[in-house]
Amino acid sequence: MNTTVKKAYAKMNLFLSVGELFSNGKHRVETVLQKLRLHDTVTVRLTEKNGISVSSDSKEIPCDRENLAYIAAERYYNTAGLPGGAEIFIEKRIPVRAGLGGGSSDAAAVLTALEENHSAIGFDGMLSIATELGVDVPFFLYDDPTMIGTEDGSVLKEFPAPECQISCVLVKIGAKESTGSVYAKLDRIRNTKHTCESAGKLSEAILSGNPGKIIAQTSNDFEICYEEFSYVKENLMRAGCDGVLLCGSGPTVCGLCVGQKKAEAVKAAVLMPATVSEFVRKIT
Repeated sequence: MNTTVKKAYAKMNLFLSVGELFSNGKHRVETVLQKLRLHDTVTVRLTEKNGISVSSDSKEIPCDRENLAYIAAERYYNTAGLPGGAEIFIEKRIPVRAGLGGGSSDAAAVLTALEENHSAIGFDGMLSIATELGVDVPFFLYDDPTMIGTEDGSVLKEFPAPECQISCVLVKIGAKESTGSVYAKLDRIRNTKHTCESAGKLSEAILSGNPGKIIAQTSNDFEICYEEFSYVKENLMRAGCDGVLLCGSGPTVCGLCVGQKKAEAVKAAVLMPATVSEFVRKIT
């Protein structure tokens, strides 16, 4: 049976502004999502027998129905009404429970691999499943390296991608909290209504092609939710980063550097476990 291998990229948020609550309990969000070169490798092997199996080289992820990749495959076959199944192997390189979208990206890779083989539900069908699985999953179905998310973050549109080389030093600063609990903490800290800021200035900076201007326009409202953020930011800036921001709802902090050499030097200088990656400029 056919075997398909897909890269499942990590992501960060170059911009994340959180506004008021909708009536459904979700927040208004404006965010710019950026794929990183850091990736898992997802191998999907079709089988004649019905059923899904997941295995991995990591003991940190579940290999049952708790895994989004498993759920994605199961829902694909249920939606398509096809016989057969799939064996999924996930080679983990994206840190687990780090706010880098690893589980969401793996799920999207499974959907894409299955559709490439079966051509049964089309992009809209995959998008429908991805939206049910989580707010980050749809982003990974697109080839765009950079996109803007509005409404609750799930309405995705094209956004200019940085053409200059910007590298990242990724440092995990604590245990992962649920996204809902981080939103609740942000509401308690701010204690007032907030409106979403626009990512327009970041768009202008990206179009300028100046990496310093791009980095200067990055921001994330969730940074105030982590007491350790200021300390880690200070250390990364002292080590040579050109900017620092939180990835998604945390708990990973990203030190932004103009060029990979600078990022590697920062990694060597900070006394914390760190991973170096860079922005994806084009999906290959």
